[in-house]
Amino acid sequence: MKRSHILKLGMVAFLSLGLTSCFISDQEEADVALAKWQGKKINDFFFAYGKGEFQAQNSGGAKAYRWKSASRRVEIVGVSYAVRVEDSYIPGRFYEKIVYAPSSYRNYQCVLRIETSAGGVIRSLNNVTGTGECARYFSLSQAEIDALLEARK
Repeated sequence: MKRSHILKLGMVAFLSLGLTSCFISDQEEADVALAKWQGKKINDFFFAYGKGEFQAQNSGGAKAYRWKSASRRVEIVGVSYAVRVEDSYIPGRFYEKIVYAPSSYRNYQCVLRIETSAGGVIRSLNNVTGTGECARYFSLSQAEIDALLEARK
């Protein structure tokens, strides 16, 4: 391998490492935002974001809940494009065929499993599905994001 190629690959690797410290992932943002609720009352969480459904209670009185955000439906707009196709009857002749991909819809929803102590204090909030939607729903302020990025340095 040429030395110039090795240098270019090294530069790309170095730059990509630098860029990872400039952004936080959806997972990290959701984890940090949800961690702020640990140690607080479950009723305060439900008051702020809506009631969850009770799942189970152990013999010590600890409870588990399943909480769902409002569902958000997004349309992915269909596209049409022309494809050049060879005529099957006349060799060497081509025509354009219009291909259409119809619109589709995606539903986004954050689902959490919340575990509390017997006294109703939140012990843990675990993201079950919808990491990106949870990060959007429980987004951090820009100051909090800046502090996380600064802590990485």
